[in-house]
Amino acid sequence: MTSRQKRWLDQVGSVLESLNQGVIISDEDRRIIFANSMFLEMGKMSADDILGRSVMDLYPADEAGRLQEFIARRRAEGRAQYEFYIPQSDGGSLPVEVTSRLVHGADGRAYGIITATDISDGINPNQCFVAGAPTANGARASAR
Repeated sequence: MTSRQKRWLDQVGSVLESLNQGVIISDEDRRIIFANSMFLEMGKMSADDILGRSVMDLYPADEAGRLQEFIARRRAEGRAQYEFYIPQSDGGSLPVEVTSRLVHGADGRAYGIITATDISDGINPNQCFVAGAPTANGARASAR
């Protein structure tokens, strides 16, 4: 990480720590370069567990295709919103509403800013992963 990237992360990181959503920032190589404490809590992870790792490494191989679709949509449209989950270090999973945005830093590089909102209240965690399954508000799960 360059000193310029570090300064940028220090600036935005203090703001992102104040949010009630989990937030990660990934670089062009999909490596996680920032995770706020809420995201770490949601995933029952430490910063050492995920910083520097690929976002793809957090998920089982059979979910890679779905995750790739979400990332491709973010790259094509500049943003994406969908229901997915955060894998937890104890083997569990937390259903979340994800918003994802592509931004360009002062260094000209593209970064993904991903926010995750816990939607587990009233949801059987296994249901939200199946397309067409009911969600918390009674709608059908889908990639939006």
